[in-house]
Amino acid sequence: MRRLFKRIVESTKDDNFMHHIESIEVVVSKLLSVAMVVVILVAIFDLGVLLIKELFSTPYGRARFGAYHLLWTSRTTRRS
Repeated sequence: MRRLFKRIVESTKDDNFMHHIESIEVVVSKLLSVAMVVVILVAIFDLGVLLIKELFSTPYGRARFGAYHLLWTSRTTRRS
């Protein structure tokens, strides 16, 4: 029992505690970085799909590629 208590006390000292916090911080930052890359890639893919749909669905090749039109089109196509 004393050994267990001694280990708990030893692991809660400042240096050990900061080491544990640092390792958790590294893991969380890597996970967030991977999530950000996934979000960026999905957004680029979604924009590419939207631009290709708009390019081939407009008559006579006249596309309306304004920012407002792209935002409005992406919002209305997701709802349906």
